Amino acid sequence: MARTGDADGRPENLRRHSGHDGAYRRFAHALPVYRPVQLCVSRHGLQRSDRSESVPTTEQITDHPGDDRFRDAGFGMVLGGGQLLPDCQGTKKRGGIMSAPEPEILLGKLTRREFRERMASGELAGCLIPVAAIEQHLEHMAMEHDWRSVGLVTRAVAKRLAPRVLVTEGLMCGISEHHMRHPGTLTLSPGTFLAVLGDMIDSMVRAGFRNIIVVNGHGGNIKPVRGTWDQFLRRFEGVNLHFLSYWDTLGQADADELLQGAKRMPDDLPGHAQEFETSIALAKFPENVRAGAVADQTDPNPGLATAEQGEEWFERITQRLAKFVGEVIDGGRQSETPPFHP
Repeated sequence: MARTGDADGRPENLRRHSGHDGAYRRFAHALPVYRPVQLCVSRHGLQRSDRSESVPTTEQITDHPGDDRFRDAGFGMVLGGGQLLPDCQGTKKRGGIMSAPEPEILLGKLTRREFRERMASGELAGCLIPVAAIEQHLEHMAMEHDWRSVGLVTRAVAKRLAPRVLVTEGLMCGISEHHMRHPGTLTLSPGTFLAVLGDMIDSMVRAGFRNIIVVNGHGGNIKPVRGTWDQFLRRFEGVNLHFLSYWDTLGQADADELLQGAKRMPDDLPGHAQEFETSIALAKFPENVRAGAVADQTDPNPGLATAEQGEEWFERITQRLAKFVGEVIDGGRQSETPPFHP
């Protein structure tokens, strides 16, 4: 929609409240004024019909991050040309024509209307709740590793099953008291973690989900959750509720085949900041690995990790986890409510 004002182009709300014309001119000269733009499709993509310049594509914006012409395109507008456009995030370019966006997989990216309509249509069949930790990962890896890795895994699984699954991100901090001698680590008490997890599950149940999978990315969360999981199953009776760590999809055969160093489970697979986790970081977020510090480890196994190895781990994990989640949402895998006292 065009944003217009009176004859001098001043928006009506500014005319009412600016007080003095001089004050208005001092800050309003940089404000964008939006007017309707007619677009047409050409072999160059979307173009304005009144001039030859093309609307920037996602690829152009990515390739020119410092170009002011594209500075707000990710938010659905290009201020420099006065164009107000739909957000092109997630679209694919085919033969110069932008196709429809892929279904959103992150709950937090949806508006309430979008969520409501997708849920009402029956399109959404399941919800993934990733949980992890922000904690020390030896000298060579960034502290966000557990959260970053489980986030990428759950998003990849949701994409494989799109549009039927959403990822609900909300609990990145975990139970990490055993790492607190290394400053910078964040930790929650087990009671706090379990209370927040329960509230997140409850929120998704109240939103309409009946298939919920909590996907864990941190070893310190396992025993507290497993020790109280029967309580969750009773509390959410009737919900197909599951908990697993993403590396539960792997077995000793995978360790024997892919690990170059020690192959014990769970000491080396998943281990902690060793070959397995380091290889995933090298493959998916290499900026989080400090190559110069790898050799500083007492354990030489991190130095055996490769990006190629990490890609293979990631493919196996996401493929198998997608199969697990697919069985859950299709009704082939059901959780069982423990008995109540008679």
